[in-house]
Amino acid sequence: MKVDLRITGGHVIDPLQDLDQVTDVLVLNGKIAVPKDGEEVVATQDIDASGLIVTPGLIDFHAHFFGCGSDLCIPADPSFLPSGVTAAVDPGSSGTANFELFAASMLMQRVRYKAFMHVCPTGLGTTQFHEEIKPDAWDRPKMKYLFEKHKDVLIGLKIRNSKGLVGPVGLDFVKRTIEVADEIGVPVCVHVTDGPTPVEDLLGVLRPGDIFCHVFHGTGETILDSGRVKHAVKEARSRGIVFDAANGSNHFAFSTAEAALEDGFFPDVISSDLTVKTLFKPPVYSLPYTLSKYLALGCKLPEVIAAATCKPAGLMGLQGKIGTLSAGAYADIAIFHMDINLVTFRDTLKQTRQGNRMLLPYMTILNGQIVFRDLRFLN
Repeated sequence: MKVDLRITGGHVIDPLQDLDQVTDVLVLNGKIAVPKDGEEVVATQDIDASGLIVTPGLIDFHAHFFGCGSDLCIPADPSFLPSGVTAAVDPGSSGTANFELFAASMLMQRVRYKAFMHVCPTGLGTTQFHEEIKPDAWDRPKMKYLFEKHKDVLIGLKIRNSKGLVGPVGLDFVKRTIEVADEIGVPVCVHVTDGPTPVEDLLGVLRPGDIFCHVFHGTGETILDSGRVKHAVKEARSRGIVFDAANGSNHFAFSTAEAALEDGFFPDVISSDLTVKTLFKPPVYSLPYTLSKYLALGCKLPEVIAAATCKPAGLMGLQGKIGTLSAGAYADIAIFHMDINLVTFRDTLKQTRQGNRMLLPYMTILNGQIVFRDLRFLN
């Protein structure tokens, strides 16, 4: 069997296949290839990953990358590829008024992507003020039109349900968002920090597949009650509600995360919530940095990798195609060095924790092509 690329000697972690061992990874025509038993493999290019960790390309399920259309957003390729991220989801940086510009801008980017549409027509256009949540101003016909036109990209609606945005109306705006989502047939992603109602009330209106975003925040009411995860939260997970621990600059508290993890509540997805405020800056830096923080909290590497590969791939409707090194999947691959060194992690509340492991990206491969290589990795 002749292949284009062979990665040898690396410790491969692919949670979808329950793979956690040293083995080769082969690439042919932009996809993962698997030889028949006993078949000899001849590679055009070999990469020696001995002593390194090989994973599917990471997926950042919550990052703002409408770089050409918002003061808040980052550009996709230069922000993601050097971090081992080969696919990402924009969680509503644009709305009906500017989604076409977002879609056009992504034609020049190589990162695989999906997006949520913000119910606010202008999305998150500026850092000077927050978006306005006015249901009477929502362009429902255009929403439906854009979801049909861009059905390969758009996967849901986004609303921020914080007191500073929705005021005293409780869950009315969330319910209206769900009404529109029902008409279109998509899930809703709800930003939950400093919510106007008890967590239980919000969870009571969410449907299976809807996303409870920033699950480990520490602003206002959280998912905890007397240091334990609320029963309503666990029950919601059993109903199919998705819990995303999107970090962001203001949405992660060690006190919430540690108590939840101690209670056996691990997030479905770990994402960065990167913006211009946090890209390569504290407290977020990048998705690998965020994942490394969970290692410092005692989580196991395979479960952390799963929350940034196969799990978000499934939510994007791409399970088996990305987020895995299975035969026939797109050859999106990340190679990391596990740096053993003291690192200090910080949360929104300025609390710190010490860790001693950091995932350092050494190489990113997208569709079988090397798109990033650390100069320390020149074998």
